[in-house]
Amino acid sequence: MSLSVFGKWVASVQDDVLDRRDRHVDDISAVRRELFDAAPARVRSGFRWMMPAVALVSAAAALVLVIYLVDTSGDAPATVSAPVASHFTPAANDWISVTEEAGRVVRFADQSTVALQQGANARVLSEKEHAVHFLLEQGSARVQVVHFSDTRWRMDVGPYKVNVIGTTFDISWDPDARFFQLSLIEGKVEVFGPMISDGRLISTKETFRSWVGEGRIEISSDDISNAVADDVRAVPEPFAKGSRTSSPVRRPVASPEVTGSSWADLNRQGRFTEVLAEAESRGLPETLAERSAGDLLALADAARLLAKWDIAFASYNALRDRFRGTGSAATAAYSMGRIYFDNRGDYASAARWLETYLRESGGVGTLQREALGRLVEACQKSGDTAGAQASARKYLVQYPGGPHAGIAASVLSN
Repeated sequence: MSLSVFGKWVASVQDDVLDRRDRHVDDISAVRRELFDAAPARVRSGFRWMMPAVALVSAAAALVLVIYLVDTSGDAPATVSAPVASHFTPAANDWISVTEEAGRVVRFADQSTVALQQGANARVLSEKEHAVHFLLEQGSARVQVVHFSDTRWRMDVGPYKVNVIGTTFDISWDPDARFFQLSLIEGKVEVFGPMISDGRLISTKETFRSWVGEGRIEISSDDISNAVADDVRAVPEPFAKGSRTSSPVRRPVASPEVTGSSWADLNRQGRFTEVLAEAESRGLPETLAERSAGDLLALADAARLLAKWDIAFASYNALRDRFRGTGSAATAAYSMGRIYFDNRGDYASAARWLETYLRESGGVGTLQREALGRLVEACQKSGDTAGAQASARKYLVQYPGGPHAGIAASVLSN
């Protein structure tokens, strides 16, 4: 190993010692032990042939540190080194805006970390033992969650929610392009959001990409791609940078002709704009009055995923009026609850529609777990403490290991 490499190691030890100094560690002898004794034995043995140089570099580093520690009244001596990401432990609800080129590393009590890249905005919504709720409003991050038996980690990233037990992954959200990407390095996570409302398990070496504005997703593993797309688009450059998972070779998915294809089939292919175009070409009032329950639900879902809120609400309401008491009508109630929750921030209205779904589905709907978990959050966010607690108790009885279990437990503990 070269002298320059060793010099970089000394610099990293200095940075760590200075960080400890900032936490009021002012025992100079302890600082010296940190500097000289921190290196593993295998590193020290590799430098026996260059010990005079090592001693010289170490002594110089120690002298700089001692001067800096003793003379706290003056400015810190200027140093020239590569940017090093700062580590810090924020309090709950602290806003984090990363301007440093090297980024910032958020460290938690359980030794889990979120390494935020320059340009990221984030917030720690809550932290309690091994239960963390983290918001990444925009930008990219490397996440490393330490696994414990009671780990309850959740990340809100754009319109997606990621449930984590213990794993390492890269994640990013570009709100302008409405592009989301998660590349799993090791472990497993569960992702909920647009086009995967029931959740999708992402495993090691898989990458999940979503172009939310286009209503298109892609899940790939190494060089095997399971694309849900009608064209091929490269990953935006800022979010391809730094990912360990290489972009696979992707081919367009064969698409059937519109003629003869149901709207549900078109939705599964990500062809939402074609669904809306066909409905509007026939006349929206006629469409809402004549099409089947399945077509109305597909039309409403396509409009929701394209952020055409007026068409989405009109379609869901027409479905509920014409096919009252059916499973499709109940699903429409759930979907309207999602719009109020995710897109409008109207949590009281979201709670009402989620309760409607739970009541109308009679406890057998496929969205029961997600609806009840969202209801806990909607009641909590709207200030309905009694409703949040009642929903939380019900959730923990029915889904003690579910993705909202940590939130439900925190509602009951407060």
